[in-house]
Amino acid sequence: MQLKVLVLLYIEFDDDDDEDGVFYFLDDLKRNQSMEGSLTFLIAWAMSLFVWSLPLSIVEYTLGRFTRTSPLGAFHRFLGNKLVWLGGWIVAVTYMITAYFSVIVGWCLYYFYKSCALSSLPRDVESSIKIFNEFAQESYWPALTHTLAVVIVGGCIFGGIKWIEKANMVLVPMLLGILVFTFGWSLTRKYSEVGITFLFTPYWG
Repeated sequence: MQLKVLVLLYIEFDDDDDEDGVFYFLDDLKRNQSMEGSLTFLIAWAMSLFVWSLPLSIVEYTLGRFTRTSPLGAFHRFLGNKLVWLGGWIVAVTYMITAYFSVIVGWCLYYFYKSCALSSLPRDVESSIKIFNEFAQESYWPALTHTLAVVIVGGCIFGGIKWIEKANMVLVPMLLGILVFTFGWSLTRKYSEVGITFLFTPYWG
């Protein structure tokens, strides 16, 4: 039960409603940081997460569990016929987001295969670009990996909420473990203290 609660909280913190999600945090940090430090953006990001994203995610889960129906049915029950189209809009946006991320998942599947198949990872930009071009432009791998990603996700959805919960109970802790491991590994690299100092240095100008 405790693990389910932790998984639920982790999913909420990474919900797409916080504009980019936790896994786009470093990209946000890079685009919004000052040359003097990043703590100011970090504070604003955390405030946005707790004030907007987390409450909105809780409302979504509450509506779903209370109505036990689709987004269209939930909006119809709470807001009536005139605003039921909002539920359809949410479904359409979710579909478009899924179409994008299923491609990314396909890339991840391919890169996982390549990382296991190659004797060593590429050490320069040119080699990395060559591998990607061979995948994206010179083969049918994108269609295969995209289809595989859609089939896996579709299978979980077809199984209902129980299958989705089972998948989350495996994938979310695994992803969190990868993040924690990568964070710990990065602290062992040269000049890591410079990055940590920069991350927690405020700039109010």
